Amino acid sequence: MLLAAIHPLCAQVPKEDLALLRTSVTIPVSDNGMHLHPFPFPHTLNPFKITLGSMMWLYQNLISPQLSSSCLYEPTCSSFSVLLLQHYGIIPGMIMTADRLMRCNRLTLHDIPSSHINPKTGKIPEKITYYQWYSEKKR
Repeated sequence: MLLAAIHPLCAQVPKEDLALLRTSVTIPVSDNGMHLHPFPFPHTLNPFKITLGSMMWLYQNLISPQLSSSCLYEPTCSSFSVLLLQHYGIIPGMIMTADRLMRCNRLTLHDIPSSHINPKTGKIPEKITYYQWYSEKKR
């Protein structure tokens, strides 16, 4: 009697299951013919991105408000770092962030023409296109 109760649970035919899966699951294909992953989970969960993002959030929301606003550039170095990391990736973004942090001091203010300084804020506006040479170098 017990064997009769277990038998229907174990009686699966692999060929029928695979055929059923092939007909019910469709994997999306991009324009260039590459298969897109049907589940977004592996693409959205990146441990480096989570770690860097949480460290940046902690700095911007807990540490930075307690410091004086002395950044010469707009956007601030931390906001600019987030933009660089999003646009160029982790390793190049970190290198470019280090470059920006090395330039963010009062000594570099002497090398910048006064026409580049925003008269309303007294800060130097800078966009991520400052690192455009990196994009051109990759091509």
